[in-house]
Amino acid sequence: MLDSRFYGNAVVPDGQGLNESRGAAIFSMPLLDASRLRDVTGLVAGSAFSENAGIPVWEADPPSGPINDVRYTGNRFNPFVSGPNFGDRVYVNTLAAPNGLDPAGLNGLIIFRPARPATDKTDVVNALLPGMREGALLAVPSPNSVGAAPTAPTASYLAYAWTGGQAQVNAFQLSQKAGLLEASPGDFALAVDGTPMVSAKVLGTCTSGPFLCLAGNRFRAEAAWKSGTVSVPAQAVSVTADSGYFWFVDPASADLSVKVVDSRAQNGAFGVFFTGPTDVDFTLTITDTVTGAVKTYTHAVGAAGAVNDPTAFPAPRRKG
Repeated sequence: MLDSRFYGNAVVPDGQGLNESRGAAIFSMPLLDASRLRDVTGLVAGSAFSENAGIPVWEADPPSGPINDVRYTGNRFNPFVSGPNFGDRVYVNTLAAPNGLDPAGLNGLIIFRPARPATDKTDVVNALLPGMREGALLAVPSPNSVGAAPTAPTASYLAYAWTGGQAQVNAFQLSQKAGLLEASPGDFALAVDGTPMVSAKVLGTCTSGPFLCLAGNRFRAEAAWKSGTVSVPAQAVSVTADSGYFWFVDPASADLSVKVVDSRAQNGAFGVFFTGPTDVDFTLTITDTVTGAVKTYTHAVGAAGAVNDPTAFPAPRRKG
């Protein structure tokens, strides 16, 4: 788990003792099925734990058999805000630290096990940050964006989470610590206690009308043509998941045909191909809604009517 946020979690919100806390944010234990014993392994790094009711991280570590080998590096901890007072304790390992440790104790923890591997729990120090103020924003597509010809609205969802006294997204005051806002395309910023924390760009989702969805809705194309000196939005028609066209005046006319091809296996990029009239000025704009990258193609009267851009959007496939 990298750069994650664990805010306001609880096992039993009120009245829990240490042994009932059991990891308000993370509980981990090895697989103890006798037919397939397995260690539990992994890394929790660069993450924040705040306003959790109880001990946020709890490890079950059996005295024999498989081990708990999860490690923690560079995490930020803000102690409890409700329930029993555990002080600065944020971590329990049932074998080596059954009464709990603060981040400094976790930083120095090495678990030695008779006849079994040892575990150094920390590579980079974890920090105690009382009164932590921070947050996260994430734009996610609307369910209406699914399909080759999805319906309106164009709004996306803006997921937010924060810890601190009070927060707002742009001018909207937040009353809950986490939730979803419906957001039209634009720039958004989350401020906690008056301090800007994080920003996000909502690109919108593909819909019918002026937008053309391409390559499984990853890319959004829009076009405008010139009528004299006036720029007029073209209207989109989806043909396949990867292709479609725009009409300028006559709905029966495919004035500008566009296709996005996933060529990552060949050249590590998405390619853009389009063909249109040679006697009309037009502009084609394509947005990668995953990365935010934008390509704009401008066509002047008399210029070549077809464009082949096989490496328009570099996007190497992830390995593994």
